Amino acid sequence: MTSFEELFNQQPKNSLDDRQISYLQDHLTNYAGFPNVTQCRKLLDAVWDDLGCNSTINDEKIHSFYSHPVWLLNGLMHENLESSKIIKALYCEYIASFMPLRFADVGGGLGMLSMKVATKLPSTNVECIEPFPTKLALERAKLIPNLSFKDSLSGDYDFLCATDVFEHVFDPIALLAKLSENLKVDGIFLIANCFYPVIKCHLPQNYHLRFSWHQIMVSFGYKKLSKVGYGVSYVKISPILNISKSYKLAKFSHSLYSVIYKDLNFSESNKYINKACMIVFRMFAPIYLLFF
Repeated sequence: MTSFEELFNQQPKNSLDDRQISYLQDHLTNYAGFPNVTQCRKLLDAVWDDLGCNSTINDEKIHSFYSHPVWLLNGLMHENLESSKIIKALYCEYIASFMPLRFADVGGGLGMLSMKVATKLPSTNVECIEPFPTKLALERAKLIPNLSFKDSLSGDYDFLCATDVFEHVFDPIALLAKLSENLKVDGIFLIANCFYPVIKCHLPQNYHLRFSWHQIMVSFGYKKLSKVGYGVSYVKISPILNISKSYKLAKFSHSLYSVIYKDLNFSESNKYINKACMIVFRMFAPIYLLFF
């Protein structure tokens, strides 16, 4: 059990504002410590609903949602969650094995992975790319000389990481294209997606990408390297980004998704149906591309 006082005393001085302090204090008291993953997801959904967010409209309500203290609570919870510690340590060791000179963690939140990598690789320039950084994250980064927070990529990188990012954005393919422009040929991209209805900010219009993401990566000049935890690493083998092909693949996977989960009303959680859909997609995607 972690009390608010213990948590507060562990943080850099003046790194939490009054709203964050009140939110953390209330919830750590209510849950007698950190809420668990399921409870955090319910809190995230409640904030989404309270703000009136719409999964089809990228407006100020969405910005307010990602700036809400619930994300600070969620990030601190994961920093204290054993399963999260294990997966971040696994990612860190994998990243370190490539000895990148420049590394960026896209959508890195509080910087849990970025801090691990920066500490493990003191000669690596580590950037946490976070559009909604908290003061806590920024203050902690000041304690690690080779770590900085940025709102976007700039220049060339040897290694990019994006875990639990693409399911949140309104145009994942456009974001992938933008990020890929900053990754060197022979650079590594570690990606972990969750295109499933786990929480409301996983946008429903992206769920179909669970079928087509690998082929989209290939169309962007990537080759699969290996499975890493619940993520997959790719090496960039070509600078050519076939964006039109990527959107065609996405259109096909969207059509397949609509038939299976809307017209035929199969359950999203049926792993056998999901596997079957992935097989169908890989079989018929080349044919689809020939005619459309």
